[in-house]
Amino acid sequence: MLPLSDANPRLRPSVVTTAVLLLTIAIFFMYQSGDVEAKAIAASAIACELTTGEPISLGEVLSDTCSLGGLPLYPNKIIPLSVVASMFLHGSLLHLFGSMWVLRIFGDNVEDAFGHLGFLLFYLMAGTVAVLGFVALNPTFTGPLVGASGAVGGVLGAYVVLFPTKKVRVLLWFFPLRLSAWVFLGIWFGSQFLITSSAIAWEAHVAGFLFGVTIALLARGPASKRLEGLIAQSQTALQQQGR
Repeated sequence: MLPLSDANPRLRPSVVTTAVLLLTIAIFFMYQSGDVEAKAIAASAIACELTTGEPISLGEVLSDTCSLGGLPLYPNKIIPLSVVASMFLHGSLLHLFGSMWVLRIFGDNVEDAFGHLGFLLFYLMAGTVAVLGFVALNPTFTGPLVGASGAVGGVLGAYVVLFPTKKVRVLLWFFPLRLSAWVFLGIWFGSQFLITSSAIAWEAHVAGFLFGVTIALLARGPASKRLEGLIAQSQTALQQQGR
């Protein structure tokens, strides 16, 4: 199912969501153009590197085996920073489009609930937890982990807690449907466990989603008050315009 839009208008400009979207697109075309895979290995998180603490070697990549030693491909790589870099890199144009499309639909409302700075910190933390969740389950994986899907998964997890009954327009094959957010996102979450392709890091998606659910549950009180305040401000502004 492809989400098309949600019936949940934003209450103020989604500054961070827009900035993250534009920055991620810019990085793909300005940095990754030419050799997407090589630049992903050079900058993104790799489970083997995070578990051994050493940049991966050519031998490890070719043999798909994680082991200490060997001449590193990128000896100056700063491994901790690669965790953050991963959520801004993508494997293909389609991969980029899918992640940014979903972020565009659901990110603005979560940003309303958490505030600009809170949302930025939440997004980065969700992406980090997603990477670490994947590494915990696949500690010897030697391929680059790229994509905003884990961070976006966190956004989806927060959305289902904060806006469970909001309607989402989706496309199922050629048939448009309107589903409650909890139905659509519940189906999305369950579908992650059906993924069999090793090229899709579904574990990161699940980790990010569960992180988003947890944070939203803990912050639901303050988030609800923030949303109520923004709604009141919007109503006041409309009343003043009508005078």
